[in-house]
Amino acid sequence: MTRKLILFIMALCMTMMTSCKKDYNALFGEHMAELNKEGKFILCQKNDSAEHYIVYMDVDKIMVDTLGDSPKEYPLGKLNVHEYKATIQEGKFCLKSFEAPSFTIKIDTLKKEMTVSVEGQEGWFVTTKFSDIKANRDYLTFGFDAFNEDTRSVYLFLNEKLDVYVFEPYDGIEEKEKGINLSIFRPGTEFWNTIPAGTPEELYTENWKYDAKLDFHGNIISKSDHVTVYGTDIPTSAFGTSEINRYYSKITDEMNPYYYWNCQNCYKVVKSESKPESGFCESNFISGHWTVHSWVRLCKAGSLHTYQCQNCGIQLQTNDVPKMGACRYGANHVWNQLQ
Repeated sequence: MTRKLILFIMALCMTMMTSCKKDYNALFGEHMAELNKEGKFILCQKNDSAEHYIVYMDVDKIMVDTLGDSPKEYPLGKLNVHEYKATIQEGKFCLKSFEAPSFTIKIDTLKKEMTVSVEGQEGWFVTTKFSDIKANRDYLTFGFDAFNEDTRSVYLFLNEKLDVYVFEPYDGIEEKEKGINLSIFRPGTEFWNTIPAGTPEELYTENWKYDAKLDFHGNIISKSDHVTVYGTDIPTSAFGTSEINRYYSKITDEMNPYYYWNCQNCYKVVKSESKPESGFCESNFISGHWTVHSWVRLCKAGSLHTYQCQNCGIQLQTNDVPKMGACRYGANHVWNQLQ
């Protein structure tokens, strides 16, 4: 009796599951048919074992129908807008969400397009076709050509309320399976109050890169521990400390490179941006015959370390390990790191 009861319950459960699945499919079909009949523009849809939803445009709102009691409404019109900025506050590095000029979004269901205007720019707007909007259950995104500039990216996150974020044209955005990879590029002027006097002006105009990751609701879920500029990674923890000067010195060295050159005949060492001219070599007065300089590059000049030859005593400041070269008091230099 028990065995028969178990088999009966299993059969009943399978029947109920199959029935529910058929009902869900039927319900999805009914909703789609009704929306198409009403002329609604379907932005995206999904109907599988994991999810069931329809995202569409209504007269003045975005609608998300999950086949529940009633669709979720996201009213348009005047909307607050935010953007992420990597910047310095109170001497410390931070990645924060800041308010941007608000948007006013209106839609035209007949023309199947929407217009976006920006606060403070009266009489100016951008029109986007519904078909140019990329949509899923979590967000809508589209390009935004602002004031004859390069295209910005706008994300409308379909959270409990509509959260709008705008990203600059030079920001890198890559949508992945588990989130949105964000590479923020900002000019050095964002960090001007940390840059010491005498630093090359190019450092202020060069783009500084910072990486973070967002979830599909626009929230930061991870962020890098460094900022990259001119190929140098600056730890975010260095900002607001004396350690930052060491990184700026290294960047300055990279921007205006000098090198140490060693003559293989007279053993002279000079610091120069490029290979020195050959010219007559001081070894003429030592050997009694005419020779010219034969220059070999020892290393790039830098500020991280000081090396001293234990034979001739000459010192070099560099970020690298110098080559042996030719030493006056031995076949080659023997370098010891002092710091």
